Amino acid sequence: MPRPALPWILACLLLTVGLLAVGLRVGSYETDYDLIRRALLHYDPRDPAQLVLMELRLPRLLLALLAGLGWPSVATSCRPW
Repeated sequence: MPRPALPWILACLLLTVGLLAVGLRVGSYETDYDLIRRALLHYDPRDPAQLVLMELRLPRLLLALLAGLGWPSVATSCRPW
């Protein structure tokens, strides 16, 4: 009998969300999770920390996530044989 995949999927999803949160927090200067929450929910472009978070860190992180998600399909489609 096959094992249910739902616990593994939820664990991977939780790990991904946690790593995304850490990726937003760590940078040239560390930000706290309250700043991340404020930037995502109540963005103020006059705040330099929120501007860096939303204009630099978030797009870079989403691009890295999309590149990582696309890697298995690229790796299997580029076989030389």
